[in-house]
Amino acid sequence: MPDLLPSEAAWRDLTLPLDALLRPVLRWTVYLGVLLFVPYVLVWGWPAIHLDWPSALLTVPAGVAGFVAVYAVSAVLHEGLHALVMVTAGVPWRSIRFGVRWRDGVAYVHTDRPMTARAYRVVLAVPGLLQGVLPALAGLFYGNGWLLLYGYVMLVSSLGDAVMLRLLAPLDGATLVRDHPTELGCQVDGVAR
Repeated sequence: MPDLLPSEAAWRDLTLPLDALLRPVLRWTVYLGVLLFVPYVLVWGWPAIHLDWPSALLTVPAGVAGFVAVYAVSAVLHEGLHALVMVTAGVPWRSIRFGVRWRDGVAYVHTDRPMTARAYRVVLAVPGLLQGVLPALAGLFYGNGWLLLYGYVMLVSSLGDAVMLRLLAPLDGATLVRDHPTELGCQVDGVAR
């Protein structure tokens, strides 16, 4: 199989600078908020928030700490879902690495193994669908504001993946793609086969 893989010279970068990624992410953060919260309020009304002073001085920080803890676990699960889909696409587990790019504030899962653009799209989409779309729709359907908020936050957390999906849209599904070793994005086999 190694002789079927492209040479290093055949790979072309398909990356985005962080500021180019942030523009659509910020725009879609607002769009998603309107798309999710306006229908929620129209159907279910404003969520009731009952704060009794002075006990609120303890419950608000505890709620924020709880939400941060849930988000931290969810972020790890998000990257784990990417890795799980990579494995189902044929990427060996031993070639998958996890990390955090602190300067960009980005957690990531990385492999140097190529996969088809079709498989790479699924790798990018699964966490946003499972952790964002499904909880947000369930929150809307059942009138659960916490579930809606969780789905919204996880959708916003998946917007970088969505921007990459859009970048990959013109590629044929059989095109080989691999994670970029140092930048936000990937590398694409530039040689027609």
